[in-house]
Amino acid sequence: MTATDQFALLENRLATLQQLAEKIGPVGCFGQEALRFYSIARALKASSALANSSRAERQINHALGRTLFEGLIWVLYIFSNPAERVSRFNEKLDTFRHEYAKLWGEALLPGRAQLEPADASWKSREKKSVNGLLKQLEKEYGNNLGQLYVLYRIASFDTHGNSLPILFEEVFGKKCNFSTLDCSLGFDFIAQMYLVVLADLEGVSKV
Repeated sequence: MTATDQFALLENRLATLQQLAEKIGPVGCFGQEALRFYSIARALKASSALANSSRAERQINHALGRTLFEGLIWVLYIFSNPAERVSRFNEKLDTFRHEYAKLWGEALLPGRAQLEPADASWKSREKKSVNGLLKQLEKEYGNNLGQLYVLYRIASFDTHGNSLPILFEEVFGKKCNFSTLDCSLGFDFIAQMYLVVLADLEGVSKV
């Protein structure tokens, strides 16, 4: 099975993912996150920019790749343990509440009148960090997700603006190379993981 086949296989399951996306709870979250991944990755795959042949292309691809990796990490965390699926989804909801409360608290937030107000207690909700999720997944999956962690760290480093040439030149005193993700392989890896979760779901119940 080639890497390209993995993305194609996920594409073949779009009708099922769209049905899942209409459901509530963690299953609906999985369907919607898988469709978000497919939409962004398909657009990048259809463009020549996926080759990362320039710094501008790499910066765009790494930033988008980071959000897709983060979405996958949450999905794997929620669905890796069926007995804790609901409680882990609730942790995702609390993380959303925490972040939304921070956004709502911004005095200059545009369109406030059209937005749902945040509950005052949401700021105190626990926010799960991606690093924390990865550590838990490492316990459950062993080293099988090592590739995901490395890809996420590279994308995160670049997304935070740390790969500017001037920073490397000032620190190391010379021009330096920076790791460039193979986005085609990275996206096919994500597609494969979504297919694994989908297969597990269909093995438990025909959702």
